[in-house]
Amino acid sequence: MKRDVFHIMILDIRSGGALVMYKYISLIVLSLLLSGCGDLFLRSLDEFNAGMGGQRTCQYEADYQTIYGEGYTYEFGGYCNQWLGTLKNNSEFTIKCSHTLDGRPVNSVFAGPRQTVDEKFIAQMNNGYLKATCRAWERAAKLQNRYSETRYSVYSKLSSGTWKVSIQNNANFTRKCRLLDKNNRVIVEEALSSGQSSSWWKEPNGTFYTQCIS
Repeated sequence: MKRDVFHIMILDIRSGGALVMYKYISLIVLSLLLSGCGDLFLRSLDEFNAGMGGQRTCQYEADYQTIYGEGYTYEFGGYCNQWLGTLKNNSEFTIKCSHTLDGRPVNSVFAGPRQTVDEKFIAQMNNGYLKATCRAWERAAKLQNRYSETRYSVYSKLSSGTWKVSIQNNANFTRKCRLLDKNNRVIVEEALSSGQSSSWWKEPNGTFYTQCIS
């Protein structure tokens, strides 16, 4: 229905003067932007401009591609000289989709847990091609393990793409809590009073262990 209204307005513009043209174009721009139809507006304006003998402004376009991740999908492509994308996130993580254009980084797209983000501008299109990679980027702290016999808890979180761990001392006295590698070598340790939590430590690659000692 909006396309029909737009074409009717074009006929009115052609038969009127500069003031009428400005008035109608202003109304079209406002109504389409408020209704989230920016893409439709760009294409329609381009067709109108070409029909009036001008040059087309939409010179570059590219087919859309979809990345399917765990709990999210990301669709990106090129439309009217601009790279854009839609990130639908149904996971508990914040997802980050990074882009490179001709080998150089351009804008990234982020979507929080159970959020959809419609990014209208990632980069200006040229003869190059946009590459996208997506990954889990953030997750709030969660209880990972609670050790009743040794009286401490382990929490984990994801921060800027890096997994981190923290230990809480549940004993009623102060003791040292540690992070150890697979060979039981101490990576880092802190003295924690009763109920205190350690700093957030970066998780080592591979197998690691936690420990609290008096």
